[in-house]
Amino acid sequence: MTLPALPPKKDLNQLTELNQAAGSDLWCLGYWLEACASRSEHTRRAYRREALRWLAFLASIQDSSSMRGDELLRNATYEHAVRYLDWIESPEDRPALSPEVAAKYRIAPTRPKNSPSVLRQAVITLHGMYEELASAMVGTPPQAVVQLNPFKPFRRRYGAARSGAGKDLEASGVQKALSQAAWSLLWEIACQTPEDLSKKLLAARRRLELAILRATWERRGAAAGITWADLRCARDGNWKIRRNRKGEGMVWAPVPTSVMEEIARFRRAVGLPAVPGEDEQHRSVFFCGVGRAGRDGPISDATLYADIKVLLESAADAADARGLIDVSTELRRRGAGPHSIRHTMATMFMASGGEARQAQGILGHSSIAVTTSVYDSRSVNEQAQALERQWETSRQEGKNDDE
Repeated sequence: MTLPALPPKKDLNQLTELNQAAGSDLWCLGYWLEACASRSEHTRRAYRREALRWLAFLASIQDSSSMRGDELLRNATYEHAVRYLDWIESPEDRPALSPEVAAKYRIAPTRPKNSPSVLRQAVITLHGMYEELASAMVGTPPQAVVQLNPFKPFRRRYGAARSGAGKDLEASGVQKALSQAAWSLLWEIACQTPEDLSKKLLAARRRLELAILRATWERRGAAAGITWADLRCARDGNWKIRRNRKGEGMVWAPVPTSVMEEIARFRRAVGLPAVPGEDEQHRSVFFCGVGRAGRDGPISDATLYADIKVLLESAADAADARGLIDVSTELRRRGAGPHSIRHTMATMFMASGGEARQAQGILGHSSIAVTTSVYDSRSVNEQAQALERQWETSRQEGKNDDE
């Protein structure tokens, strides 16, 4: 399937030149994928597959022949979205897509595997696509590509109804975080130095990758792409890192001094000066000057993913050797990877009494409601105890005022 050529995203006036293609399903899909150009190849491929499956599902439950042109995306409703996720969650004996529809969109006619992660991916992908398309204006006179985003109320309403306890589909950060025992063992393994010189460089890079994930809480794509131009030392001596935040653009956020010490340690381990020269501003912080890892650009997010998986597997083997079966199972569980480090750090921060607003800023969430729903692990009893303490404190202050 060939998507129509698209003009630059910001030059919306040129979109009218696409004539009949403008506003069609393929045009919408191409526009959205163009907007996701900065994301990893793996993510874009997953987005495209999910969107094509959604189109195939809409075509199978509607009489698309009665619509003007190719407008399945534009005519989707909230009810269609609920039916789509019901279809994903349905038992194995539920009917699959018709072979003709599946062939048209070049996807498998079978349903995707029913799991929480697949369901969450479907909701987030389609919500993001409609958010992007809702702002695109085409035609003469201007006409919205998507009149109303059917996924606007979707994530919270669907999650509250299905997952219980009032939490939505995003409420997985605490469950996916590593325990303190698992995290301590993982860091211990990352700090080990092998005897083989050729493996020392690789071990040093893996330790630095884990340290940066630990310090910044970044997603793996952003962590892999950090260059020296993204780091700077402020006048007060504190280091800051440049981050891309939704709705804010590029911002400078504090970063622990310890991560700078880890970078200096890595550079010394690979035979480089602890402080980079001026010619290294646009080089990756993982640059070591030799082999494939020595290219000027950043490492790929796939490389970072593979490195962290190696550390997790090594830590799991160490847990087996020590008889820590629960820790081993935790380190090998499905979904354990670079993103679980983000979950781990945020969960530990909140559990130790960190403020949600601060966690929101580090994580880059657009809403504090997302942060609290994903990482607030306090139980009902803990909340009740906190309310009781607050009540006693305020009552005692009232007595003092009376006296």
